Order: sequence, then C-alpha cells, then structure tokens
Amino acid sequence: MRMNIGKVWNKLPLLATIVQLSVFLLVLFFRTHPTSLFIFPPSHSKIFVYLHLSSEFGKESVNAILAAELQRKAKDEEIAEQERERDRQAIAEWRRQQAVILGQKKQERATENEEGDFEWQLRLMQLQQLELKERLANGVLWQEFFRQANAFKFAEAVNDTQQDTHCVVFAVECGSKGQRRFIATTYKGFWAKYHNLPGKHHYELIKAGAPCRLYFDLECKINPNPRFTDTTEQRRVMNIFILRVLQQLRGQFLALEGLREEHVLELDSTTEEKFSRHLVIHGGAVFANNLHAGVFVRKLCADIRREGLEGNDEMRALLVAGEDGATGRLFVDEGVYTRNRCFRIYMSSKLGRHAKLLPAVGSRFPYRSNRQEKFFQDSLICNVPQARADEGFQYLTCDGVQAAPVSTISSWSSGSVARAGGSISESAGPSPFPDVDALVMKQMAACPEAHIRSWVWVCLS
Repeated sequence: MRMNIGKVWNKLPLLATIVQLSVFLLVLFFRTHPTSLFIFPPSHSKIFVYLHLSSEFGKESVNAILAAELQRKAKDEEIAEQERERDRQAIAEWRRQQAVILGQKKQERATENEEGDFEWQLRLMQLQQLELKERLANGVLWQEFFRQANAFKFAEAVNDTQQDTHCVVFAVECGSKGQRRFIATTYKGFWAKYHNLPGKHHYELIKAGAPCRLYFDLECKINPNPRFTDTTEQRRVMNIFILRVLQQLRGQFLALEGLREEHVLELDSTTEEKFSRHLVIHGGAVFANNLHAGVFVRKLCADIRREGLEGNDEMRALLVAGEDGATGRLFVDEGVYTRNRCFRIYMSSKLGRHAKLLPAVGSRFPYRSNRQEKFFQDSLICNVPQARADEGFQYLTCDGVQAAPVSTISSWSSGSVARAGGSISESAGPSPFPDVDALVMKQMAACPEAHIRSWVWVCLS
C-alpha cells in the first residue's frame, strides 16, 4: 500500500505537466478557432452564458442581446414600481377612508348647538323640497337621527307646519351596549315599514310630558321561581295582578268604573330563563304623563307588598324571589316611569335575542291575526286621544308629581332640558366622568353583563 502511494506521488509532476499543457492548448484553440465562448459575470442574481457558435455572430449580436436583456429588466423594474405605487395609493385611500369615518364619528358627537340644529333643519328643508304633504299622506315619512333631541325637534317642526299630522319618535337598538338610533315618523308610516323588516329591535319613545296609557313591565327570573315554568301558574298570577290593578284604578278614579279585563292588552316574551310580560291598560286609563303613571304604580306596588306580607294569599302569589335568594319582591319593574323612556313594542325582541313580544295566551283583549296593524296601534302607550274639555275627557293625575317648567332645549350630547334653577343632561353610553363610571362598575362587579347604558346629570345653579 505504501509502495502504491509512493509510485503515484512520484508521477504527480508528470500529471501536473499534462494538465498545464491541456489548458494551454485549450486557450490557444479558442483564440485561433472562429468559434469562441463568452462567459458573462453574474448580474442581478442571474448568470448569463452565451456560446458564440460561428463567426457570423460577432460583438454586434452580443451587444444587441445584452441591450434587449437590459431593456427587459428595465421594463420589469417599471412594472414593479407601478405595483408599488398602486399599493401606496391603496394605503393612502384606506387612511383617507378611516379619517372620513373618524370625522363622521366626531361629527356625531359634536355639540347640538354647532351641528345638531343644522342637521334637523336640513332634513326638514329636504323634505319640504320633496313635497312633505304628499309623503305624509302616503305614510312614507321616515327620518333617522343619531341624537334623540334632534329627532324630537324634527317631529315638533313637522307637527307645527302640518297641523293635521302627528309625527312621533321611535328608537331602534343598534349596538350591544344599548346604542340606539331615533326615527321620526308617523304611526302609519312606521307600521308600513316596520312590519316588513326581517329583524325588529324597536322601542316606543315615551316622551317627557306626553300623555300616555297606564303600562307595566313585569318580569322575574325563573330559576329562583320554578313555579313560573307552569303556564297555568303564569296565567293565574297574571289574572290576580290584572284584577288588583283594575280594582285600584276603579277605586281611585271615578271615571274608570267601567274598566274590565277586556281593556288590558297583554304581550308576552317569556323564555326558559325569564318570565316577561308587558301590560297596556285601555278603557280611558290615560295619564297626563308617565310620571303620574309612575306615582300610581308605586302606590299600587306598596299596597300589594304590604298585603302580601300581612298574609293575603293572592297578593303573596305576586311576590317573587330574586337571584340572590331574597324573597318578598314584587315582579313589577318600577323603574320604567322616567322621562323619555324607551319601551319595547309589539313584534320586537332585544338585540341579540329571539324572544319577541307577542299576544299573550289567555289574554282577553281582542286580537285578530288579520288586523295586526290595529293591534299594533292599540299596543302603543302614547297613541292616545287628545283631551278635550268639550267632550268631558280629562287626563288622570296623581298627587306627588312636581312639574318643572321647561324653557329651552340645548344639549351637551343627546339631550338636555334646562329647568328653572338648574339643568338636566342625559345621553346613552358612558358618562363624561370616567371616575364615577369606574366606581359604578366596581359596585356591579358581581354581574358580568352589567354596563352603563345611559346617564343623567343634574346641575343645580
């Protein structure tokens, strides 16, 4: 083995000489032969090798090919630059659109004095140009606003210019945290569009100071009150409560002696988790406004609780347990008698839920499926006759309601009513005082679904 390696090692000089001679001959061959080989260095990450096969292809042909290649690369660069420019323009357009959206949101939040007055006046002017009378006659008036105060102003302006028209305001839920838009329309115009909508999440807006029927919002959780899973028990409880309401009305107001169960319109949206009913009382039970109705309801609830705790079995049936296990509560929501209250209407569900308000089974109020518009009109709280002294019709009132004179309407956000000796501002969503909001939410930490839907700020000067 060592001998073989030694022999090869001795022959290396000869092999090196042969390799050198071969290289010399190759160089000499390509220099003298008409065929030559050109190897171009790398350019733009590519290696171009060109074999000149005959003397017919000289330097001019090579230069032409190189020029064509450079031209092609320049064109590719131009196309790439155009694509980059399109990308830059697309990004700039997206940023412009975002700026427009942000500007629109800022405009929606602008003060009513600067922007709001212009909005509703512009809407009214546009309608006047489109023959307002004809649109009202055809029942197609439908104007949406982001601010409640603007919708009210528009409705008042229409009512002032069209004496035979009653423009009202509805609300529609459009956000998971209670955000709403406001619709100025007529009862006829609202139903014409509303009953064909695929998703209904609408509310009647009970305007402050407006006459209204007596209404109730009844609810309780079924888990701590399992007896409400039985529809027969539900009907029994409702009959007891309705008779008690009618008894209290007849005893307090002589004009309502003819009230019967057939005058109580009942809507149901009960689910497996929650018992829920709305009642609207007809038969002349029209209050001067919902503050007077609230005084009556609070007195009624206090009497029922007292009688139930004293041992009245029927009144005790109206008392329910809360989620915390506490008993002795009444299933009447006494907090729905505030100014500008939104109250869910017939055929609507809350946003994100499927339980619609529909005629309750066992209700004695007349309902016909082929007259749904009539039933809808009857289910509205503020769709009431105007009080006329010559006809002997008067609104019901209760002691304990302090009326404050309303002078002007101006807002920080969605609405503000200036009163003698101070002002009241209100809006949907979080308040302008984040520290107060944080304190409120801290108190509601046990309820993960709790959020601030609206706020009211009272300023006493």
